Amino acid sequence: MQTCSIPTDRSMRSTLAYGTDDFPFACYQDKIEDCSSRCVEWHWHWHREFEFSMVVAGRVNCKIGHKVLSLDAGDALFLNSRTIHRFEAPDHGTLKNLIFLPEFLAPLSSVVFRNYVQPVLSSDCESIPLVRGRQSHGEALRLIRRICESVDAGGPAWELETQRLVLGLWQELYALFRNGRWESRAREDLAAQERLRGMLSYIHENYGDPIALKDISAAANISPSEALRCFHAGIQTTPVRYLNRYRLRRAEELLLSTSDTITAIAASVGFGGSGYFCRVFKQQYGCTPNEFRKRR
Repeated sequence: MQTCSIPTDRSMRSTLAYGTDDFPFACYQDKIEDCSSRCVEWHWHWHREFEFSMVVAGRVNCKIGHKVLSLDAGDALFLNSRTIHRFEAPDHGTLKNLIFLPEFLAPLSSVVFRNYVQPVLSSDCESIPLVRGRQSHGEALRLIRRICESVDAGGPAWELETQRLVLGLWQELYALFRNGRWESRAREDLAAQERLRGMLSYIHENYGDPIALKDISAAANISPSEALRCFHAGIQTTPVRYLNRYRLRRAEELLLSTSDTITAIAASVGFGGSGYFCRVFKQQYGCTPNEFRKRR
């Protein structure tokens, strides 16, 4: 599957189905230059699953807060569960992604999960870059490629082969984790992300109503200035800019899926008057809402 647009819930958690209930594993490709803004839309997102992403063409940047990790073809990146991130391609870039729930590796009550999965989950590790040409990363990169080949090839026992290879990949990852070769999250960053999720949840639930900065900050029981800091550190924008962008995305969906009037759509997403809505929409999309609807 190609995932230019990632639907999220009210806390920015991805709501895409990664695999199935009885096999919670997914392997798919993202050709980022096919996305309208050369980034995986919905921009910042997170999920409970672990993620391994390998660049198979071009260059891809992964943004985690203020950090930018540049990956060239052949490089890969491990992203820990619940890490808010975003992928971008400065020119062109294609990713192969492996995403699976922690319990795909072992049952939650097992000694394997307790000794080799939970330590990564509960740590302040946010990501582990895997760089082509670095000897200690070679086997992990080989296994990522082999897993992709196994899934693409299919076969009567591809699930069994895939899980075997994923366990081997996790063994390599765990060795790097134990050696401390990873990007860590400071405790204050972890706290800021929790506050950010609370404020995002409030925006996603109440975007159709009048919302001020003080309302957003109150959702996390912090001051407006601390809310500004959390948004800037976590997703590099302000609460009000994010709110308006979210309202525009909701308006875009209504323009394409309903025959509602522009005035009705503007009111339903929280912009109030259609005049202001049309001005903001044209600044973002380069056309009026009516023109956007006709073109699509």
